[in-house]
Amino acid sequence: KGPSSYYYAHSAERDDHRVEDVAPTPLDAAAAPRSKPRVALRRYAFADEGSTVTVTLELPAGAAAEDASVSHDEASLSVDVDAPGAVHALRLPTENGPFFRGIASVRTRALP
Repeated sequence: KGPSSYYYAHSAERDDHRVEDVAPTPLDAAAAPRSKPRVALRRYAFADEGSTVTVTLELPAGAAAEDASVSHDEASLSVDVDAPGAVHALRLPTENGPFFRGIASVRTRALP
């Protein structure tokens, strides 16, 4: 209400401010950063060997071991692979498991 309202600012009786209908300017598509789509990694191997758990996954086409980032807390593990065209992600546990008793450390290595 009052002088800060939409209808007050756009009323025809006001002479001190002129509001023109201007079409919005489109943003340059090349200037806007595009994020890659996220794709779930659904194929992986999981082996529980007592105090050690091994998770093995095949990297997507065009991705190298350096493109993978791994993070974890005590009860979950996340792997993101920045591959051409998409970011492939693995999140454990899923709603069906596997469930961890406690993750103390994570090591990664590329298989030949």
